[in-house]
Parts: sequence; structure tokens; C-alpha cells
Amino acid sequence: MSSPCPLVTIEYVLPDLFKLCPLKPLLNPHYSQVALESSVWINSFGIFAGCKLDDFMRGGSELLCARTYPDADYDKLRICCDFVNALFAVDDITDEQDEGGARTTGTVFLDAMRDSRWDSGTSIGRLCRDLADRFAKGATPGCYRRLTQLCAEYIEAVAYEAGVRSRGVALEIDTYMRMRRDASAVPFCFGLSEFIHGSDLPDEVYEDPIFRQMYIAATDLVC
Repeated sequence: MSSPCPLVTIEYVLPDLFKLCPLKPLLNPHYSQVALESSVWINSFGIFAGCKLDDFMRGGSELLCARTYPDADYDKLRICCDFVNALFAVDDITDEQDEGGARTTGTVFLDAMRDSRWDSGTSIGRLCRDLADRFAKGATPGCYRRLTQLCAEYIEAVAYEAGVRSRGVALEIDTYMRMRRDASAVPFCFGLSEFIHGSDLPDEVYEDPIFRQMYIAATDLVC
């Protein structure tokens, strides 16, 4: 009988991120009211119940948004909170699905982004239709197009991740990092900053190599 493999201890020293960043943490002044309304909104679709609902509500996504978008006005913060709640809902649902199921769930979300009149007849579909309709009224054309593309990339990554998980595949690190960036929905949340400020970032800026390096580095830091 072969002897068991020896245990290997690996230590990681995490940097003091608060010390590295001289900026004072901010909180959106509309947080309290928007958090309550967004919570009521996501619950109205009956996607979760019981323990799953309790776990979802403890996530604190509204506080995350209020910290991430401290200068958003009331209406735009509300849409951002609703978007992030919707993304967490999709993420929780697809965590229990295989690749086909996750792609079907994600397609409902994406189709509503592409056409808010489309009706899937599902709770997640009604949620996304309501959200996409409100978002379209406040987003510039370029911002809406980019957010829809980021949504498509997110859905593709989530479906791929579900397939990898269901097959028990361990990805090599570079492949995993590429998948994780898109499946995290962090790029989508970055894109909401453009919506908040009413910007229409030109494609040549968004695709600039230096900008892309900074964008990927920021995404990896959050992930």
C-alpha cells in the first residue's frame, strides 16, 4: 500500500487594501429608501421562498450598490439595485442547474434586455422585462448596447461554468480566470457606471489596449 501524500501548507499574505486606498468610503444618501423598495420589488416576483429567500435577503446587495455608486441619483440607484438583485437571482438559480438549464434561464434575462416587450411567461422573465423597460428609458444608445453585450457575455460564462461544474472539471488557472471574470458579472456592474453618469463611451476608448488592461485588473481585484 502506498503511503498517503504529505500535506502541503500554502500561505497567502493579503495586502491591507484599506491602507493602500487613501479614498474615504462613501455611501449613497438614497440608500435606506432605495434598499427597502428594491427588496420589496425583487420579492414581489416570488422567485425565492423559505430559507433561500432568507439567504438571499441577507446578501446585502443594496448596500453594495450604495457603496459602489455613491453619486447616483435616486432613480438610477434604484435601477442599479434592481439590476444587481436580478443578477444575484439569476446566479442563485443557475448554481443548481446544468449547462442547458443555466443557458435557458440566462436567455430569458438576455431576451428581455434585447426587447422589453418579450414575454417568457416566467417570473424571472417578468422581472427582467420590468427592469429592462426602465433601464432603456434612462440609458444612452451606446450604454444600452454595451450593457446588452456584457449581459450576453455574462450568460455565456454562467452557462459554461454550470457545465464545468456538472461535469466535475477542474480548469487550468488561465481558463478559469477568463471564465470567472465574465461569470462574476463585475464587468456588467462596471458598465452601470456609464449609465449613472449618462455617458456614451466611444468604442475606441472602451477597446483601447491600456484601458482594457486597467479594466481587467480592476475586474480581477473585485473577483
